Amino acid sequence: MLQIFYDSQDFFLLKELEKSGPKKGVISQSVKDVIQSLVDDDLVFKDKIGTSRDHEVRSQIEERKIRIDGAYEDAKRKENSLQEEKLQQDKNELKQKLRSF
Repeated sequence: MLQIFYDSQDFFLLKELEKSGPKKGVISQSVKDVIQSLVDDDLVFKDKIGTSRDHEVRSQIEERKIRIDGAYEDAKRKENSLQEEKLQQDKNELKQKLRSF
């Protein structure tokens, strides 16, 4: 069922999914339960627009990975910057001590 979302990268109404479900081996009566399971697993995003509900795939795993990788890179840059700052401060302190002798 999830393949339907990946193939089109679009959003669907539940009725459209109920028609497409049997093509992917899911009986139309259980499509709603399957979609709800995907929503519960954060693999599909469900939203109500007007009086209908739209279902859209969210690559949550990829989005999280991108955010985590970005946060990791930012943290590494900050850590390196702080280490360089600390080294520079230590260096300046040593120079001052040497000058005072």
